[in-house]
This record gives sequence, C-alpha cells and structure tokens, in this order.
Amino acid sequence: MFKRNIYDKKTRQKRIRAGRCGKCGKYKPAYTCRMCKYCILKEMARRHTGSSKNWYKLLELLKKQKYLCIYSGQRLIVGYNASVDHIIPKKSGGRNEIKNLQWTTMSVNWMKHSLSEKRFLKLIKRIVDFKEL
Repeated sequence: MFKRNIYDKKTRQKRIRAGRCGKCGKYKPAYTCRMCKYCILKEMARRHTGSSKNWYKLLELLKKQKYLCIYSGQRLIVGYNASVDHIIPKKSGGRNEIKNLQWTTMSVNWMKHSLSEKRFLKLIKRIVDFKEL
C-alpha cells in the first residue's frame, strides 16, 4: 500500500510537469489549478452532492447561470474563481441536492458563509445604505 501511494504521487507529478491534469492525465489543467475542469467538477460534485457522478449536473447549472455569479454578475471560471454555494446553508438544514446549489465567486461564497440568501442580501443592503450616507 505504501509503494502505491508513492507511485500515485510520482505519476501525478509527472503528469503536471508534462502540462496535463495531475488526476486524470487527459486534459490541460485549468488556470492556477493542477487539475482539469472535469476533475474539478467531479471533486466539487463529490463534496457537495455526495457523488462525483453528478459533475455534469453542476456543469448544467453553471451553463444555466450563463457562467455568471448569481450575486455579483462576475464571470465564473472553473479552477479560478468559481465556487458552489448552498442556497439554504447546511447549518440551517439545507441539503446536498442540486436544487439547493448555486454557483458564485469564491469571495462571495466566503462572505456569505452560513447565512441564508435572504439574510445575506439584507446585510449587503445595510452596507450599501450605510455607505450612501
């Protein structure tokens, strides 16, 4: 088992040096990442839906949003600034289902954290109203 881990690490490093995805070795890595767009989507799907087989559903959702952040309207690029956000946070009882997910920029997702969409928008409005004074 120990030798296999070393082999996997060496294989990943070899693929990365060759300019390919460190995980699958098929495609060019996405921007600053060491994985291709498809491997990133599979990893996000595994993390947010429980199965990497749902990667195409995340891609469909991204296309449906026209590759734009739901809050800021900023262009989303997988492997660079795109992040999957729970509409109803898991902390508040939200589930890991596609209908409860949306694409945002990493910075917006970080700011939203565990707030519901309604509370997050209310907070943004308070900030904007205060700045206008």
